[in-house]
Amino acid sequence: MDDVKANRDNRLQLFMFGESNFVPVYSTEEPGTVKMFAPHPVSNREEMRDQTGYRIRKYASFDMAQNVWGKAESTTGCIIYRGVEAYLNYLEAYYMKNGNVTGKAAQYWRAVRERAGVDPDFTKTINATDLSQETDWGKYSGGQVVDATLLNIRRERRCEFIGEGMRWDDLVRWRSMDHLLTKKIISLKDVISGMKKCTNRLIKMRMVLRLHLKILVKKVLISLHAPLNTCVRMLF
Repeated sequence: MDDVKANRDNRLQLFMFGESNFVPVYSTEEPGTVKMFAPHPVSNREEMRDQTGYRIRKYASFDMAQNVWGKAESTTGCIIYRGVEAYLNYLEAYYMKNGNVTGKAAQYWRAVRERAGVDPDFTKTINATDLSQETDWGKYSGGQVVDATLLNIRRERRCEFIGEGMRWDDLVRWRSMDHLLTKKIISLKDVISGMKKCTNRLIKMRMVLRLHLKILVKKVLISLHAPLNTCVRMLF
């Protein structure tokens, strides 16, 4: 992950875990305990998997003393509203009204990019944008493709608000999914295939749970000196 983050947008450095980032320690561990991040693409615990290999670390403190879990308190920042949202809201509204990015709108956009460690000249990014190569749903509004400037304003929001739950609201607000009403993105075959996979997983989970339950019951019955075979047959 560190290689992926190298020489990239500073937001990627802050918002995503890499091998050089420490992970929160458990509250009962010895002071000074340091554990470094390692992706978990495969795990027997669903909540612990990093299926894409990436893990968000947004709002997690870089101070080890503040980054502890297992305590009956929050040690991760809970942000309600950030100044950058005001900047990007103004930028988008200004462009929608005036059709250009000048004055404060340009000032705000440059400030956002400077803090992110990327070239503040947003016109370079706009000029390098090939809409025919873009797969971002933000390039649509009401089934129509927007211009390169508006797409990049929207993409700035996508980069800035990753992990904050704002993407869906933006896509709805922009009517970026209208084309799905007439264009099939996922076929019925894909849906059926996905359902079969889920069913197979549930069957496997049921088998594992039954096995563990049998083992547990056997241990209990042995400890109680009960008729083992009779009780197990009754339960299963």
